Order: sequence, then C-alpha cells, then structure tokens
Amino acid sequence: MYYLTFFKHFGSLEEVKFTEKRSLTILVLGKGHWKECGRTERLQNTLNPEWATPLRIEYFFEEKQSMKFEVYDIDSDSPELSAHDFLGRMECDLAEIVSNRPFVKQLSGLKGYCGEITIWSEEIDEGSKENIEFHLSARKLDKKDFFGKSDPFLNIYRLEDDGSRILVYRTEAIMKELNPTWKPFEVNSKLLCHGDRDKSFLIECFDWERDGSLSHDFIGSCEVSLNQLLAKNAVKSIPLINEKKQAKKGAKYKNSGTLEFDGVQVLKQHTFLDYIAGGKYNRETQNFDANPSVVGLPGVMEVYRFALNRVKLYGPTNFAPVIKEVAKKAARFKLDGARYQVLLIITDGAISDLAATKAAIIAVRSHFFRRNFCSRLLFDLSAPLCTHLLNS
Repeated sequence: MYYLTFFKHFGSLEEVKFTEKRSLTILVLGKGHWKECGRTERLQNTLNPEWATPLRIEYFFEEKQSMKFEVYDIDSDSPELSAHDFLGRMECDLAEIVSNRPFVKQLSGLKGYCGEITIWSEEIDEGSKENIEFHLSARKLDKKDFFGKSDPFLNIYRLEDDGSRILVYRTEAIMKELNPTWKPFEVNSKLLCHGDRDKSFLIECFDWERDGSLSHDFIGSCEVSLNQLLAKNAVKSIPLINEKKQAKKGAKYKNSGTLEFDGVQVLKQHTFLDYIAGGKYNRETQNFDANPSVVGLPGVMEVYRFALNRVKLYGPTNFAPVIKEVAKKAARFKLDGARYQVLLIITDGAISDLAATKAAIIAVRSHFFRRNFCSRLLFDLSAPLCTHLLNS
C-alpha cells in the first residue's frame, strides 16, 4: 500500500466547439458507488488547463481499483455538479495510471471529440514526510499592465530527466504590485525534486490576466536547488530572466526582476516512532494478566510467549475499564508533547462492552496526541467501532 499524487493536464482541445470563456475543474471518483475522492482548483478561461492541486489516492496493488475522472465547466459557486456543464469523462484502473507515466487517454461522454487528459502519478511512500516551507517575494518586476503595474503569480515545476516538467505548486496572484510578497506555502520534497536536494526545480513568474492561461504574460524564470537555498551561504536572491527579452535587448538587458527567498526551511512530519527515536519520554501500558514488573518490550514479549500456551481465554472482553484507568494515569502528565502514554491491548476476539468502549475512547481522547488503530497489529477492533471512532 502506498500513496499516489496526480497531476492533470487537459490537452488538444483546439477542435472542441466551446466558447472562449471557460472555468474548469476536475473531479476524481473511486468505484463502489462512485464516491467522490477529490477536486482540483478551478482554472479560468482556458481550453488547456494544467491543475496544480494534487489528489492523494491510496493504492492497493492486489485490488482492482476503478477510477472515473470528470471535467466540468464551473459557472457558479454551487457545489452541486448538476448546476454546471459536463465536458467529458475518462474511466480507467488505478493500476494503468501507476504503470504508465504519464498516462494519457481521451475523454468521452459528449458527441464528437472531447479532448484528452494526461495524469502524472508519483509514489509517496511512508518516509516521504519532508515538506519544504517557502517564504517568497519579488522585487522590481517588469511592468506588464496598461497602468504600469503587474499582477504576478508563480508556477513551480519539478524538472524530469527526459526534459519534461511537472507543475507542483501555483501561488496566488498579487494584484497591481511590482514588489509582491506571496503567502507562505509548503511543498513535499518528493514532489518538488524527487527528494534530491541537489536537483534543480523551475520557478516561473507570470502576470495574471483575467482571460485565461493562454494570455498570462510571462515575466521571467529561474532554476535553483534545495541545497543552494539551505546552505550556510544560501542563495537569497535570484534574477528572473526572460530569454526572449534578453535576446532582443542584448547586453542592455539585466533581468525582469528578482525573486527573493525570504525564508526556506525543512519541515519534518514526525511519526510516533520518530519521537521515540529522538528521546521523547513515553510510557507503555500493556493489558494482560501477567507479572507487572517486566522490563520494556522484550519483557512483554517474553511474558506473552510464556502465557500464550498456558492461559485459557474467557469472556467477557471489556475494554472500557482499562481505557479509563490508563486515561487517569495519562492525565497526571502535562500535555507538552514530551510524554506519551501508549495503551497496548492484546485480545482474542470481539469486544463485549462495545458501547462503553466507544464512549470511553471519545471521552478521554483529549489526553492522547495520537489515536492509531490497527486491527491486525494492536488489537482486534470490530468494524462498527472503527467506523464510529474514525467518524467521531
């Protein structure tokens, strides 16, 4: 099991008989009863949109996971799809997308040619928990608008070895400003540069135009790597170069403004095991009839192996009293992120006090930083309990 992030590109729509004014969004549906999994952002007035919003899908290689992608012309703020114009759909299996990078297929659902969709998939494994936080601004950008201003925004691309590029983030547009400061944002390092800090990525600056992406005015671009931005003598400012303008002006051309890296930092998304490895203090409570003076996990395992073939298991199996007792102990400690109380329940089957267990977990969950339920590894939870807890 792993995660995939999708990038969409809707191409070759020159033959489609649409008006020029179009606002598009894309919807991803997973099979069952075709339940909606996610939507991209809306893009205005373009027949060839390139969406920046990634859609994270859980992939199980042993299962057939049918997918349906639908494209709509969004004419209002209504969340109901029936209020918008349907532009086409594409159905496939998730395995097809995983095994073909990029995956390209024509849309259907309307008479005639509906265009095609290109999907880029990227495996995001459990270790890809490194995000890069950017604080960016620009100075002295070229004037593109009639009144001597620009409406700049940034597109950030991952550069592939085959020369292609994948859009991974798009900033907001800052209206009527030649010295913009964009809102801070985060990008996963795997998406940005395959996790390779020496690999350069591309940043392009555009002047936003209301009539769509085909007419956004290019201001300039630059390439940089994470190591250049994170080094002790880190790059703080990079000129934005417009090659067409440079070729036209020659030696007189300096740049089309500068991109300022006001702050770049690595944000680790720590797991519970990271905290343990880093020296965070934790206490563990194991619930089974054995000598309570065992030392550490090896002691627990030794007692468990000893008791497994010697203890007869009887009902009822009540979780609620144990959860309440552990909650009392957890409440003694300050909730500062430095201490964890872990409850491990080893059981042989169904829960006898299901309603009381639900109530106990919901009542005491404020004492716990993390709730990780794994029916096969920690304890055997019934489906109703899992569903109730995950939705509460």
